[in-house]
Amino acid sequence: MSGEIAFEYNFKDGEYHGKRYEWKKDGSLLRESNYKNGYEKGFQKIWWADGRIKSNYVIKNNRRYGLLGIKNCVNVSDSIFIN
Repeated sequence: MSGEIAFEYNFKDGEYHGKRYEWKKDGSLLRESNYKNGYEKGFQKIWWADGRIKSNYVIKNNRRYGLLGIKNCVNVSDSIFIN
């Protein structure tokens, strides 16, 4: 390990809450997420290893809208989101 930060998470009552970041070994950002009480909320971004955007979507009313992988999505199955 080089001593650089690989992850930065915030927690509230033992659940992800607020910004969540993950970096690759080269220091470039791999994932930027937003959470509220353990659930993804708001804007989310994930990058491929070569720096291209892999996913760029927003969570609204427990549904994903935007680009997910290589496909545009209007909604991913509601079964993924359990409240």
